[in-house]
Amino acid sequence: MPDFSNCNWGDTFETVKKTEKMPFYVDGVLGNATITASPCNPYDEFGEMGYIIYRGNYLGRKSKFWYYFLDDKLVNVKIAIESNCRPYKHIKEFFIMARELKEIYGEPDDGNSDCPYSWLSDVDKKQYDTGKMVDWGKALEKGLVNFWCMWNNQDTQIQLWLHYSVNEAGDGIDMEIDYFGLEYIDRINAYYEKKVTRLEEKDSLINFEDRVEDLYSLSPREFEEYTQELLIRLGYENVILTPYVNDKGIDLFCEKDGKKIAVQCKKYKDKVGSPEIISFIGAMVNARADAGIFITTGTFTFEAEAIAAKNPIILINKVKLAKIVIDLLDSQQCTSLDFI
Repeated sequence: MPDFSNCNWGDTFETVKKTEKMPFYVDGVLGNATITASPCNPYDEFGEMGYIIYRGNYLGRKSKFWYYFLDDKLVNVKIAIESNCRPYKHIKEFFIMARELKEIYGEPDDGNSDCPYSWLSDVDKKQYDTGKMVDWGKALEKGLVNFWCMWNNQDTQIQLWLHYSVNEAGDGIDMEIDYFGLEYIDRINAYYEKKVTRLEEKDSLINFEDRVEDLYSLSPREFEEYTQELLIRLGYENVILTPYVNDKGIDLFCEKDGKKIAVQCKKYKDKVGSPEIISFIGAMVNARADAGIFITTGTFTFEAEAIAAKNPIILINKVKLAKIVIDLLDSQQCTSLDFI
């Protein structure tokens, strides 16, 4: 366990709050846009990770101490050094701290305390690796280089980092010391891999949601491709576009729970009437489909809805379409198209 703390790896959230003597700053759950002091359930949507923040001093430097928990067990303490100096002075401070940690923990197990940096590319290294602090500072300020060292000490791994970061608080240069419980490192890595994947999926869905506002600008074929992507995201299988010409009244086929489903897409601004629904039913029969989905950027007439209600057809108008995409965004799952 870190020598600056009275806590032990694996301590619960409440145990740490009772044990730690540093001034309490805030607690919360990862993923909050705004950090405010509040009662905390030490779990979050990505896999049960919460935190407590304390203010204190680390090797004589004002710092914030972030205590992180997985499954209500202390697994990581991140120490953020508070400093507002110029980039090259950050680098000087990093080398000083690397020497101080070397005196405590010995030679680094990874990263050289005399030259501990990694470059984004060889081109950047060639341009800025002149050996001058000012040039290193320029590269650091652009996010082209990171400085780091790592030590393993009994049950703890220590990582010293200097890097450029982007977060809710703004862009800037951060110097951090991470203490990890060695027995929890694999679980921590798995957690962050899962979190990155979920964030990438969420970003993708946000882009997908934005397209709902632009549906009218799509060509009819593009709208069919949009619907194909939507059905895939909803978990339908074997989602196949039919030929654009002579599609025999069916734009896509897909499967769910062993059922063959026919899909018709209409990029309308006006209402879809009963003739289109009757025609779609005939196409379903000819294709021997078990059910159908009729999706439009417009709306449906009362008569169209009445006919569809007597058949295994789901109608999706522009309002329902937007709701389906928002549901996907919020929960990663949507049952709006489930057949009962």
